[in-house]
Amino acid sequence: MWASILIGRLGCFVAPFLVLYLTAERGYSASFAGLVAALFGAGGAVASVVGGMLADRMGRRTTLLVAQVTAAGLTAAWVSRTGLC
Repeated sequence: MWASILIGRLGCFVAPFLVLYLTAERGYSASFAGLVAALFGAGGAVASVVGGMLADRMGRRTTLLVAQVTAAGLTAAWVSRTGLC
């Protein structure tokens, strides 16, 4: 569990750099980048509640495993679609 939480916390480290990337590299306005950051935060709040409910119903390990595999798959799909790597 500790390793899974560590990976999740490292993923949260991306948010500040996302704002810089959107404004400096992609040329979006600061207000749009702020909106994206706010939506990222709101998604995190909703995910915490849903994750807690799923952990109560399915168990902590199963919930963490499903969340990590889903996040990895969605990240890989996004990177391959946008061509960032």
